[in-house]
Amino acid sequence: MIVSPGKWCLMDMTGKQIIQFKYTDFGKFKDGLARVSINFPTGFINEIGIEVIPCKYSDAKDFHDGLAIVKYKDKYGFIDTNGNELTPFKYQSVNKFCEGFAVVLNEKYGFINKRGIEIIPTKYDKAEDFCDGMAAVALKYKYGFVDMNGDEIIPCKYQRVWSFREGLCYVSLNDKGGYIDKNGTEFWED
Repeated sequence: MIVSPGKWCLMDMTGKQIIQFKYTDFGKFKDGLARVSINFPTGFINEIGIEVIPCKYSDAKDFHDGLAIVKYKDKYGFIDTNGNELTPFKYQSVNKFCEGFAVVLNEKYGFINKRGIEIIPTKYDKAEDFCDGMAAVALKYKYGFVDMNGDEIIPCKYQRVWSFREGLCYVSLNDKGGYIDKNGTEFWED
């Protein structure tokens, strides 16, 4: 990549210019596509410089596992590498996918799968990414955990929780710290 005052271009290994100086921002290639912007709107080009997804998004993240987070008309959603919309643009915020699910925010937090289906309804005050098959969620600012079916396996009663690692999670309750397992069995520190 070469920069001209305020603009980028792409050159091949021989120094031949593949893309002219028209982009004001240029991301790294991920999944065969690079994020580009012309002043403000953002789109994606392929490795030979063809703009395969038009510069129409007000925000976009790099592709990861074939999907990119994009913002269109003040709402977020996902597109695939062909520019197909995986989800409707209705979310205030979305996270990247972890273990097949993405945290979404639409006044409250919930989860969608990679087909864009809301598997766990947007009813939580807070939600964290899935880790080790469980995700931390909060209701009335008390934390618990849901599984991949959306079942609240561990009730929302803890002041603070961390992620599960190797079957255990550190939690605090009534200013006391300890661990819980995936069944909710508590092991308090002295």
